[in-house]
Amino acid sequence: MVKRKKYRDIEDYLSAHENGKPARRHIKHTEKKHGLSRLDSIVEKFFFEGSDSSLRDVVLQPFNFGIPVMVNDVNYPGLFRLGAKKKWAAIALFAVASLYMYTLPHELIHAGVNVLSGGENQKIVFNTLYGGGIYEMIIPGVQSELLSPLTGAYVMTVNPHFFGRVTSVLAPYAMTPLGVFMALEGKSRRNLPLWAAGAGLVLNHMGGILGDFFSFGTELVAKPAVMFYQAQGYADFDRETGFLTALSLMAASFYVGAKAAGISYKLFRNSIQYVRSEVFHHNI
Repeated sequence: MVKRKKYRDIEDYLSAHENGKPARRHIKHTEKKHGLSRLDSIVEKFFFEGSDSSLRDVVLQPFNFGIPVMVNDVNYPGLFRLGAKKKWAAIALFAVASLYMYTLPHELIHAGVNVLSGGENQKIVFNTLYGGGIYEMIIPGVQSELLSPLTGAYVMTVNPHFFGRVTSVLAPYAMTPLGVFMALEGKSRRNLPLWAAGAGLVLNHMGGILGDFFSFGTELVAKPAVMFYQAQGYADFDRETGFLTALSLMAASFYVGAKAAGISYKLFRNSIQYVRSEVFHHNI
């Protein structure tokens, strides 16, 4: 009885958070009343309290990249009647499985937009561990290689146009709004397959901070800086400017890319919440 009531209170908290009620007071009351585990307490306080960030917060706060908002959209403990450790493991398992499901369309969008914008695809590689051999047989130009388990695929591109490089890097994230919609609707309807399908695309956006959005930041910051230095007569940029300069440009590129990821996600999320409120008449 106590365990059931505990989970019912957590679900009430989640519902309160979705509806904009004073969730922080609610979770403190729940912790005090039913003694949530330390893992539950730390994770839910950190991620849920940070998930109230507005678009203005993400834009103006220097180190707010919108990550807690993304994690909150992926996480839904109410779907799992498990202990704390098993619950978070189940959430990770479903979300990561969904993430790899989108590897194929993600990489093919990179490759397709690159060609359409005047570029050339040198290699399109899928991990043999995740069906790369099958893709190699049925999709022309695709190769299968045994990669790290953390790498699903990659595309090596060459594009002489700045616009082409930027659009081909960012194009797959046009799927993010669909992911946000499915994740939030899945949580609202308590529909595990719908939530899991959306969670993969949300995770894909978050993971892009270390990959595609970093490449985007590099196009905006590091590459123009290198071109400027070379125009001043520095033939070997890395050697003549020093390690600290290169490291600073890398950090600046990462920062710009991470902010772009957070701002774009909040824009997508706000748009989806508007649709859910006005079209589906949810009480957001």
